[in-house]
Amino acid sequence: MSKEQKTPTLITPQEAADMLGLKPTTLMVWRSRFPDRLPYVKVGPGNSRVMYDLDDVLDFIERGRRGRKG
Repeated sequence: MSKEQKTPTLITPQEAADMLGLKPTTLMVWRSRFPDRLPYVKVGPGNSRVMYDLDDVLDFIERGRRGRKG
């Protein structure tokens, strides 16, 4: 890994849901019906565990922003 690459901070679906004010089941539905809505990664044996990159969740929040900041 080069100096320019950053190791992602992975968070659980529960943590992502808490940040977004959603239930984890909503994220599960989004993954199956709208896979491009919020990126996720699968890790672990057989890619069985779903995780979210914290930066992707923060970008998702920012893309949803309407109106002025501050």
